Amino acid sequence: MTARAIQARAGRERMQVTPEGIALPAVLASRGTRFGALLIDLVIMGVAMGVTSVVLLIAAAGLNTATGGKIDNPDPQLKIALEFVIILWIAAMFLFRYGYFLFFELGPRGATPGKRMTGIRIAARDGGQPPAICCATSNCSCRWFS
Repeated sequence: MTARAIQARAGRERMQVTPEGIALPAVLASRGTRFGALLIDLVIMGVAMGVTSVVLLIAAAGLNTATGGKIDNPDPQLKIALEFVIILWIAAMFLFRYGYFLFFELGPRGATPGKRMTGIRIAARDGGQPPAICCATSNCSCRWFS
C-alpha cells in the first residue's frame, strides 16, 4: 500500500461501540467501492426493468392481435386493457426504482446484491442493523432528488 492509500484508509476508520460496550473497529467504504456497488445494482435494476418492459410489450401486442389488429381505432374494451398494461408498467418501474434498495437493505443480510459483491455492509451507529425507518428515509429522500 502506498502512503496515500494508508492515509485515506486511516481517514475512513471508525470505532463502533456495541450495546454491550465492546468497541469494534470499522472502515467506511471508499467512493470507488460505493460507485462499483451502485453500478452493479443499476445493471441489475436495468435488466429487470428491461425484461418487465418486454413482457408487458408482448402482452400489449397480444391484446392487439387478439382483437384483430384494430390499434388505430380500438374498441373501448381494448383501450381499457391497453391502459391497464400501461398502469402495470408504471407501477413496476416505480417499484424497481424505489423498492429495490428498500427490499434488500431491510432484508436479513442488510445489503443490496451490489453491496454484497463489493463487501459493503449497512450498519447503524451501534453496529447492528439500522431500523426500517432510517433505511426508508435515507433511500427515499436521496432518490427523490437524484
